[in-house]
Order: sequence, then structure tokens, then C-alpha cells
Amino acid sequence: MTTEDDVPAPFTVKLSALRIRALDAPLTSVRASTARVVRRAQHVHIDSAALAALTRSLTTRQTQPLAWQELGWHYHADAETAGPLTCQYALVLDALNFCFWPTPGLEYEHLARGLRRALERDPTAFNAQALASVSPATVAGWVDCPSPPSPSHLSTSTPPTGPGPATGARGTSPPSSPASSPPSSFLPCLSERVRKVREVGHVLLQHFNGQAADLVRASGFSAVELVRLLSAFFPSFRDEALHQGEQVYFYKRAQILVADIWAAYGCRTDPPFPYAFRDMGELTMFADYRVPQILRGRGVLRYAPGLAERVDGREELPAGSEEEVEIRAATVQAVESMREVWRAGGKGEILSVELDWLLWQEGERYRDSLPPHHRTLSIFY
Repeated sequence: MTTEDDVPAPFTVKLSALRIRALDAPLTSVRASTARVVRRAQHVHIDSAALAALTRSLTTRQTQPLAWQELGWHYHADAETAGPLTCQYALVLDALNFCFWPTPGLEYEHLARGLRRALERDPTAFNAQALASVSPATVAGWVDCPSPPSPSHLSTSTPPTGPGPATGARGTSPPSSPASSPPSSFLPCLSERVRKVREVGHVLLQHFNGQAADLVRASGFSAVELVRLLSAFFPSFRDEALHQGEQVYFYKRAQILVADIWAAYGCRTDPPFPYAFRDMGELTMFADYRVPQILRGRGVLRYAPGLAERVDGREELPAGSEEEVEIRAATVQAVESMREVWRAGGKGEILSVELDWLLWQEGERYRDSLPPHHRTLSIFY
């Protein structure tokens, strides 16, 4: 764990306070708590034979995840010179990276590309002062919508429950022409998104000199410590739940932010490079929609008949329900098991993060032939 001696002086007091306010080992807690859920799960089970078969298929094809720059959506203009704007962009991106499914056709790529364009138009757009007082219209204007909304999808409070395209928190579908000035009500959970961005601005101003780069610097080159900082200082990154009365930890957006920063700056593991992390292997996968969808489609996740009927009928699962927590927990544990199978097959080391990326791309490649993903209205994914 990072100590005060490893961290620049301005952050010493903050990190001392964090020992009271945050878990000392957040990712150990993710693994342990999700394993407990899987052991007592009633609605979701893991098929070990199907898991091994899927892992072998990935190793046989020697698939490589696409790099941050290769996707064509992300801002990375100053990444090669270790500049701060790419890091600021990533924090704003993952503060908003949740719950796209209520609007048919809306994908992660529309957010990522829209934020990139906003920063290219105005390099001060994500200054902490601007974020702290951002307006709903500004947040809505950051999103490249695929087409103008139909009247039936203008509500931000009640998502549609009927059939629609299987979309997720991240996507690789072909880019489409953005609509100009989309109505703000087209973006799901707009008021929550505004609150999350303002939270980012206020926390950066109060604790990190207005800079996401200083937040990363405070982690002392530790991915685990950065997850801990995020969960301590940013309430919206505290992705936790209860299952049968016991606390369960996921930290999906905190972990994906660490991975995005790592990827944006070239996946470096060599401090003192400012955005290098020495312990990326500690991260788990990012429990959201698409990975459980591909795992179920490949027979790895088995849903009880009642849950399968609800998911296939595109019925919303309440956030924090047993079914939703079990889907997410089983997804984390399945990817951990896949990592072990990968190693046992003599293919070398692979990170849970990299398996997540591979499975995500697999899910996007076959999205039209997969069963529907589960639908939960949540700020965490």
C-alpha cells in the first residue's frame, strides 16, 4: 500500500484521512464479496465446462484488444507527452459512463466521441471550475446522439421496457452521424449525470488542485490506491450493494477509469512515468451489461428460469436486487476463473482487465445474435 513517504507532501493529510474513509484493500473486497455471492446464489450459476471452452477459443484465436487510440472515439492529443488533458477527459468520461440502454441506439461511443469533440473545440471545457457549475444543457450537448429521439423516448425517469436493441455501457458498432443539438431529455438520467460532473469539479478543486492528473499522482503509481482514492473522495464511484444482508463491492467505474487512464497513456508499468501503474493485475473485470451478455450467450452464465424470462422479456431488474447483484458477482468470478484457465493452458499471463476487453469485443461482434442483456437503471454502470 502507498505510504505518506511515497506521496508528494500536499497529499499527506488527505491520505491519512482516507484510512478512516475507504477500504484498505478495495479489490480484495471485490473478489471476496463476489465469491460469497456466487457460493450462495439462487438465480445465476457458472458452468465450468463452458467457461473453459470459451477461454480456449479466445487463446486459440490469439485475439488482441483494441488500443485506446485505435477505437477512434477517445481524446488522446497530449497522451504521448504525458499531458494532463487526456487524464481530465478520462475522469469526465467515466463520471458519465453509465446507463445508456434506456435510449435505443445510444452507446458509450457517442459519449466518448462527443466529449473528445468538446475538448477539441475548447481545451478549457473540462476545467474543474467549469465542471463544478456545469448546466444540464452542456452535459446533454456533450453527447453525439445517433439520431433525433422519437417522442416515446423523451423521459429520463422511466425507461422503456419493450423490445429494443441490445446496447451496453461500451460499444463498437459503426459510427453514425450525430444529431445536431439533441433535446436534453434524450440523455437518460440527465439530472444524475449533471450531479456526477459537478461532484468531479468540486472534489478536484477542493482536494487535487483542480487536476485529475494530481489525483493520479496521489496514487503513487498504484492502481489499487487510485481505486481507493476514487471511492473515498467521489461518492458516485462507491459501487456497493447488499446481498442477503452482506455487503458486496464492485467499483466498476472506479476500476474502468484506472484502466482507461492506463490505456490512454500506453499501458505503461514503469514509474516514474506519471501514468504508469505497477499493479494493474489487481484490478478485476468491470461488471456491467455486455460481458454477462456474452457469457450467458456462450453458456458460461446460467440463469434460473424466472430470471431468464425477465431478462429475455427486457424487464427492468431493480438496482440492488438479488438477481442483479448475482449477475454482476458471477460475471466477476467467471472472469477470474477464465484468467486461471488461461494461465493453466500455458498461454502466459493475462490481466482481468484484458479479458474484460476481449470479452467486450466478442460481445460487440456477436451482439445481434446474443440473448438480451439485463436492464437495470443504475449510476454505477
